[in-house]
Amino acid sequence: MTQISQLFLSGILLLCYLKIHGLGIAYVGALMVSLMAFTRYRETWDKLLVLIGIFVAFVLLHAILSGLTLPSNYRLGQDQTKQMIYSTTNFTIVATTLMLGRRGDPEARTRAIRYILIGMLAIAVLEVYGPLKSAMDAFRSLYTSESSIYTFAERDVQQYGMVRPTVFTSEPSSLGNFFGALWVYFVIRGRRTLIDLAGYMLLLLAAIYIIRSPTLLGYAAVVPGLLLVQARRGLLGYGYLAAILAIFLLVPSYLYTQKGYFSGTLNYFMSTGSFFIRQIAPVLSAEASISLSPFFGAGFSYYEVARDTTYHLLSLLHGGYYDDAYLSVMPVGQYVTNAAWEFVGVYGLFGGIGFAAILMRLFRLVGIVHGPAVILATAVLWTSHAGITLAFTWTPMIIIGLAFYRPRIAAVQGTRAGASLLPSRPTGPRALPGE
Repeated sequence: MTQISQLFLSGILLLCYLKIHGLGIAYVGALMVSLMAFTRYRETWDKLLVLIGIFVAFVLLHAILSGLTLPSNYRLGQDQTKQMIYSTTNFTIVATTLMLGRRGDPEARTRAIRYILIGMLAIAVLEVYGPLKSAMDAFRSLYTSESSIYTFAERDVQQYGMVRPTVFTSEPSSLGNFFGALWVYFVIRGRRTLIDLAGYMLLLLAAIYIIRSPTLLGYAAVVPGLLLVQARRGLLGYGYLAAILAIFLLVPSYLYTQKGYFSGTLNYFMSTGSFFIRQIAPVLSAEASISLSPFFGAGFSYYEVARDTTYHLLSLLHGGYYDDAYLSVMPVGQYVTNAAWEFVGVYGLFGGIGFAAILMRLFRLVGIVHGPAVILATAVLWTSHAGITLAFTWTPMIIIGLAFYRPRIAAVQGTRAGASLLPSRPTGPRALPGE
């Protein structure tokens, strides 16, 4: 039974990892695997089904309440209904994956992730310096829609100094996000000796150099806070994570206003349309949504609000790429490229509190401790993810959550050898304090 559950778990994560654009396979495939898992373990998942039902009711109620406070041109329609379905699908995938994670062997999973991380780096090196680039592009084209094939090699050379790898994903940032999430799991579940900590850092530095994705910086930033929380230094850990979240949300906007003081690569990076649409436009869109409905946000009309808010700014400031011809056909979802600010704009104050409460109930149900730390870390990482209705965006929460399971086996395992900078994670049922 454990092996079957891990096959289900691996299948869901693989579909999310591939991040298949345009075809909907990631959604449909991961949902189908989730439903098959429900069928296999239906005798133990009654409470989880009830929680999913509560989430569906929450999404519907929030859509009604937010719709009542919005202007008539932003009322519920076909596009908003589609986003609600995506949201429910993603929650089902998250809940199922976390429940499946309880049935696996944490030590075996940690070893597997070590080999996966090394394998991803090896393929990335061969893609950048070896013969795999063309082969990887050809293979990826088999399951990626033509409009989503990564074609920015020349820009990468100019901006990052080299071609960036993708390792089967749709783009380098996706590779960076998935590698980073697995790396966080590896650190949280691993040993704390000086040699081990040095190994973790070398692995991350190698990934930063080879993948060259700024998304990896977020994962490096949240690890100290997660380790402090795990070591029962909650005040420091939560304070650190809250401070990091504030920095990642607000500092890019401040740096953008000061970009004239920078030169070289940094000035070029902050002057691109990509930086504007990922870090500046989301702040403006969230502000516009909150001004319309501070307590419930704009709901899934947020995407139309984002388009109306940033269309002319993109055309005016970055018309060389985002000209009127391009913007007129650009899907409304592409105006939303920062999941953290998107969450603020979609749910508002009360909606955000309700969503967080449901997540905390899910964590308690599946046996995950330190749920607020998982949520705070995920919020930090969402600043480099696009779209809370994308299945891929939820993978950091899934993988970090997997690292914080309360142990189910009472047997005490052997003491890990070596000195540690932070207290090693104790084993047994009291290893991590519960709620």
